[in-house]
Amino acid sequence: MTEHWLETALEEASIHYGFLKNRLVKLGGGFENKMFGFDDLGKKLVVRITPPGHKTQAEVKAEIDWIKYLFEHNAPVVSVIPSKNGNYIETVSTDVGVISVVCFEWAQGHLVTKEDFSQDLFQKWGEAVGLMHRLTKEYKPQLNATRRIQWIDDEYLNRALIPSNQDKVLERFDTLIEYFKDKPTYRDSFGLIHQDVHHANLFLDGERLTVLDFDDCAYGFFIFDIANALGFSIWEKPVNMTNREFADFYLKHFMIGYMRENHLDESWVEDLPKALKLFEFIHYIAFNMDDDLAGKGSFDTLDERTKQILKKYRKSIEEDLPYIEYTFNPYR
Repeated sequence: MTEHWLETALEEASIHYGFLKNRLVKLGGGFENKMFGFDDLGKKLVVRITPPGHKTQAEVKAEIDWIKYLFEHNAPVVSVIPSKNGNYIETVSTDVGVISVVCFEWAQGHLVTKEDFSQDLFQKWGEAVGLMHRLTKEYKPQLNATRRIQWIDDEYLNRALIPSNQDKVLERFDTLIEYFKDKPTYRDSFGLIHQDVHHANLFLDGERLTVLDFDDCAYGFFIFDIANALGFSIWEKPVNMTNREFADFYLKHFMIGYMRENHLDESWVEDLPKALKLFEFIHYIAFNMDDDLAGKGSFDTLDERTKQILKKYRKSIEEDLPYIEYTFNPYR
């Protein structure tokens, strides 16, 4: 059964965007937002409902303003569609809070899968990320507007979510966080980034690649986007390649594309192992948070699969094992 707040949001959104609620198609994807497709006079569009408590209207506006800027400067993103009132964000008041509604054009092509992996795709991928990084150097949010969060404020980098008895994990976490906090935030290496630019947020239509889902965008180091893309991709590597062979192949072609659009100093590429370790921490903390292991949850009550995932992550973190050699797909 659809949540009551969602029914209310869709009812009002149908007025703002002119769709028939009973003709909506529920779309997959998105851990927080609710996505629905609809047809507007032959043009396919997507309406996104942001649930209460996930993002404020000001945070959503900061995201949408950046997407619009990227689109206007020919980045491979979908356009944001205004409502019948001319607004790029509509808000709906419900009994559980205020909900933000945004409409996007429908991305052409298909969702990228591991079957699409090739040197050509990796170069297009790198080119798209490089272009976004080049454009973010010049991006200036509106005066006095709310900005997206800093990377350090990501909910999955909350130290309190790591069980307090894991001294070595906490020590590794503190060292890594301090390392990046001490790095200078120069415009050539730091800015508003996507933060989730993995293959499941890419659509491929012939030669055109489109980047989707900016819900996690934040201010961070450019190397974080590169680590995110590689960190997820290596989970889908061909069975006939080792992790290292795939990583070398992926990075070679990703960076060929990236450097067509943006220059990143080699010293930052040397920080990739640390950025990958931060990526690993994010997933480890997410699993701990899901089961409240830093609070009332108990490791002993977990299913065997989750226990093994957490044990592998903890071993990798405590022993500071190289991400590329040791990583595994925890969602399979």
